[in-house]
Amino acid sequence: MFPMRTTVFAAVVVLGFGLPSIVSAETPEQRYFDARDAAIAKVTAAMDAYIAMPAEAPREIPAAPAKGKATAQDKAKTAALERSKAAAFDKAKAAALEKVTALDKAERGKLEAEMREIVGPMPIAGFDKDGKLNLDHLIKNDQGFGTLDGLTFTSTDKKASIIVTTTGVFRRWLADHKDWWKNASLPQQPGRAVQQNAFYTQALVTDSAIVGFTELHVRKPLGSVFVYVMLGSRSQDGVPREANELLVAVGRGGHVFIAQSRSIAAVGPIARCDLMWKDATGPQPDEKTRKIVETRYLKCFSGWARYQPNYSEAVRAAQQIIDAIAAR
Repeated sequence: MFPMRTTVFAAVVVLGFGLPSIVSAETPEQRYFDARDAAIAKVTAAMDAYIAMPAEAPREIPAAPAKGKATAQDKAKTAALERSKAAAFDKAKAAALEKVTALDKAERGKLEAEMREIVGPMPIAGFDKDGKLNLDHLIKNDQGFGTLDGLTFTSTDKKASIIVTTTGVFRRWLADHKDWWKNASLPQQPGRAVQQNAFYTQALVTDSAIVGFTELHVRKPLGSVFVYVMLGSRSQDGVPREANELLVAVGRGGHVFIAQSRSIAAVGPIARCDLMWKDATGPQPDEKTRKIVETRYLKCFSGWARYQPNYSEAVRAAQQIIDAIAAR
């Protein structure tokens, strides 16, 4: 259930001002973070104890037989004893991992209840009513650790989801993630932070990088602090050739909404940009050059995206998500 300890990565949004400050002591948000950090320490310690267990049962050197040379019967008994010990060890190790899994699930259940109280009722047309905690697990430094604290609401067709959190929780999470990655500091202004690929990589439950291709221009509902929409895609190796995912960010009414949808038809590939895409995905002498050619390709894609067949459909789909958020 829990992969090797690694790091992760993702993209979307517009400048936001006037949001509440980071949570302070004695607020429900601060109590949530205190409980979350305590749960992380508890579950991580349990996983560390599991990892510290030997990979296999230690083997004992059998005592020399009384008469000197071991008989076939002696060897068979020794082998049977080793198999029994190995089976008992494997059972104990499996039980230890199950204990970690059960502890993690129980702690996240408690945190989900607290987050539900903080976020409050969130009826969004086309999405489930209850939502679930957006934390995939509580094991520090494991892949997927540190996603955005909030509730995830999934669409009825399972093709879209919206993370909902409060502006106070959002600001606190940003403070925690300011220097989460080396050389990729997150801005502390919510409206600026959501424009960074690193934000979406860290905030969303994903095992891939989310690459932003171009901003989509939509109507901003009255009362919204910020609204931003981006066409994006996911990749584990190189920049993708087409954009097949919507990423939406909205700040309004004391809440922040981060939506992702794969319900759209892909935009691209764009023939005019193909040579640049081949350069961007081909071998490069160093990281600096790779970033330059990738940026050149993404700039080309952004310039020609609006002329592609499925672009208008993507804009309409994004507007529907925004309108559903605004109407709740």
